[in-house]
Formats: sequence, C-alpha cells, structure tokens
Amino acid sequence: MASAVLSDELTCSICLSIYRDPVMLPCGHHFCDHCIVRTLDSQTSSGIYNCPECRAEFKQRPSLQKNLKLSNIVEHYLCTQSKEEKSEVFCTYCINSPVLAMKTCLLCEASLCDRHLRTHSKSEKHVLIEPTASKEEKNKCLIHKELLKYFCTQDSALICLSCSKDNKHQGHNLELINDAFEKKKTALFDFLQKINSRKTENDKQLWMLQERKKKVQGKASDIKERVAALFRDIREEVLALENKVINEVNRQEEKLSCPLASLIKNLEIESADLHAKRSHIEELCSVTEPADLLKQPAISINLGKKDFFHHSEDLDEVLIAMTLQKGLSMLPDTITKLKKSRGFLVEDNSDMILNVNTACVNIALSPDLRKASYCHIEKSRPHHPERFITQQVLSTQRFTSGQHYWEVGVSDEGDWSVGVTYNSVKRKGDISCIGQNYKSWCLNWLKKVLSAEYNNEQDDIYEELSQSTLGIYLDYEGGRLSFYKLSSPIIHLHTFRVTFTAPLHAAFYLHNKGWIHIGK
Repeated sequence: MASAVLSDELTCSICLSIYRDPVMLPCGHHFCDHCIVRTLDSQTSSGIYNCPECRAEFKQRPSLQKNLKLSNIVEHYLCTQSKEEKSEVFCTYCINSPVLAMKTCLLCEASLCDRHLRTHSKSEKHVLIEPTASKEEKNKCLIHKELLKYFCTQDSALICLSCSKDNKHQGHNLELINDAFEKKKTALFDFLQKINSRKTENDKQLWMLQERKKKVQGKASDIKERVAALFRDIREEVLALENKVINEVNRQEEKLSCPLASLIKNLEIESADLHAKRSHIEELCSVTEPADLLKQPAISINLGKKDFFHHSEDLDEVLIAMTLQKGLSMLPDTITKLKKSRGFLVEDNSDMILNVNTACVNIALSPDLRKASYCHIEKSRPHHPERFITQQVLSTQRFTSGQHYWEVGVSDEGDWSVGVTYNSVKRKGDISCIGQNYKSWCLNWLKKVLSAEYNNEQDDIYEELSQSTLGIYLDYEGGRLSFYKLSSPIIHLHTFRVTFTAPLHAAFYLHNKGWIHIGK
C-alpha cells in the first residue's frame, strides 16, 4: 500500500509515468523535463503559459529548476522496485514447475535456477548477473515464443513475425511496435493538450459564470433593498396623510366640543336649581291650613328667560374630505419623487396622445386622441406631409433621452403592430410599415400570431393574447426597447437591443378590426 502511494506521488501528471529528470515550475509543481518542455512549446503561440497541474498563468515562459533531492528519491525508489522484482524472476528452462532463478545470462538472455546454472557455459562471453526479467521474455508471443514485433491496428494486438503471416492478420495494417508506441504516445500527448486546453477554457468560463452569478445576486439584493425602502417611504407618506386628516377631525371636534361642554354645564346647574324649587313648591302645595301657607315668604314665580339651544353647527365633512382628497391627489407626484430618490427613474408616459396629422384616413381616432381603430370608410382629413398612406399613426410625443414607460390596450381581433419609429420613416408602401424597415421596431399580432419584427426579420413569440394590456419600456441611452404582457404575473415578451440615433415616436399599425388604446 505504501509503495503504491509513493508511486502516485512520484508520477508525472502529463505522461502518467515515474518522473524522469524531474524539474519544478515556479508554482511548485513537478514534471518530467521532457514532458513540461513539450507542453510549454505548445503554448508558445498563445503567449500565455499555464501549469498543467494548478492552471497558474505565467506571462513569460517559466524557468525550469531541477530538483536533485526528488531525483535521488526517484532513483532510490526505482532501485527498490528492481530488487523487489528480482525475487519474482523464474528459471527460463524449468517449464513444468516454476523455480526461482539464481542468475541471468546476458548473452543467452535467459534466467537460470541453481540446477541449470551448474550446467551453463562458463565462457567469459556468458556474463551472469542477478536475476532480471529481460524485455524479450516479457515481450514474447505466447503462441510462437517469438519476440513481439508488430502492432495490428485492426485488432489492437501485439503480434510476432509468425503471427503476421497468419490468415487472422492477413491484409491488416501492421506497424512496428516502436512506431506504434511513439504514434500512440504522440496521440495521447496531443489529446492531453486538448484536455488541458479545454480545462483552461472551462475554468475561465466557470469563473466568468460565477462572477456573473455574484453580480446578479448583488444586483438583486440591491434592488430588493431599494424596493423595501421605497415602500417604507410610501407607508410613511400615507401614514403622514392619515395623521393629517385625523388631526383635522380632532381640530373640528375640539372646536365644537368646548361650547357644547359649557352649555351642558349651565343646563346641569339650572336643572339642579329647578329640582330644588320643585321640591319646595310641592311641600307648600301639601299644606292644608290657610294660615300656615300664608305665613310662608313670598316666592318669585319668575324663572327667568329660557335660553333655548339652537346650535346647528356640525363637523365639516366636506372640509375633511377635501383635506383627504388633496393629500391623495398629491401622492402620485410624491411617489414619483420617492421612486427617483430610490433609483427607479422610469417615467410613465401613458398619458401620451396620437398625432392626427400622421393618421391614415383608414384610422379612426377617439376625441381624446388616445384610442385608434381600423375603419373601412375613409375619414375626411386634409392633406399633410406627415400623413401615412398605410394604416398607421404616430404619437405626438417624441423621445430623445431617458427611460420611459407606457401601457397600451390591444384587441385580440384583427391585426395590429405596436412599437417605436424614427419620424423619418417613409409614409407609403410596404417599407413604411413599422418593423419592415431599419428605422422601426415593433411587436406584431397578425392572424393571431405574435412576433417581434425589425427590418423585415421576425422572431415568433409563443404567447396567447386576449384583449391584453401591454407594457412598453424604452431606455433611450441604454439602447433597450422591451415589451411585457401585463398579466399576473407580468410576462416578458421581447427585448430589442439597439443604439438609437434619432428622436423616437410611439407607432401603431391597425388592420381588420384591430384597435389599440393608450393608457391604463
């Protein structure tokens, strides 16, 4: 087990063999001198050198440092392995029962046991060494007992000369073992280079994806914090308005309650006095003797003038409602300011109107110029150089900068296109239709098929629409035009990425019962 672990530690990660002349890169990893030189040579064209082990990058070709201590360890390990293998060498001539060899003859290329060693030639040419398994013994054909000489590429087998003449290998592609070995080593080395190159590329992409994930997570965290802060601000504004309205109710309540409390107190005093007088008069009324009654002091029968309370003043609910209405009417502007303070800068342009001077005579417009529909009967409109001959109409508002958002209700019947265009787009012919030129970008609903179109190139969008409302977002400097279906949840339909070079107008195409309505 220890030997296997040491073998792994002394193995070159390029050729997967025990180190030969080990050298070290600046990053501290070791390789065979021949292997790392070939690797660095293959990286010369890219100008960037990488360690095959840790992928460390070097802008210049790294210098290779010989590790003498590691070389000694490798040499000692190989020597130890050779000694271990010697005990497993058997006599070449003891065929029936294996007997451990005592010596190996270099001339005969045979290993001999003690019995065969006694009868072996004593000539000086027959040099005897410690038992060693020769390459020839290891590489002999099991059938013909001949040295293996060729490699059959069809059968992926090592064969001898006699095997090559056998019918089994007739017509097969045969290569000399050394040639096949070098070819395979070269192929393996090339494949290893491809693996290393792919791993480098994968590591780079992995790093980029991890960085992108961190960026997305960081951005999402920032947006969540800003959204939470925005709603805290809105709640504070609503709470402030609530307190303002309640304070107005309290003010009116206090104003009315003070005089009422004074009147109540006076009436309570008068009621107590009347109760006492009534009790006294009732006692006098019960006296039967005339002399006794007449002896009583005279009683004033004047109760004073009665101050009847006709107070009809009440809480001014109209004033309270006006205070509430004023506060609520200011909330949209307040919320817009709060949105901007929290980095949500989208401007709502859903109040835009249509330009009647651009409307085709087959486009009917509502009085408020926010709804358009296709009509077969032509409308009577004066000639204007900006009027479309095709069934289109533009907005009066134009966009030259900033972030904008507007909503458009669309029909599920007929055909329509919704998007933006430069004002310089042509006014007649198919090329004037939005999406069919390089000056406009749109979302189409044609024959109940949804698509995005620019310069007459369409991308189908597999989403159902049924009298839906679309949200359109434009970031002029950011070069983004996005379309959303305002369902629950909101669905992203398509985004165009483009560099805008001229003022943009909202644009609409209508045909066959199609209609649109701008705004919520």
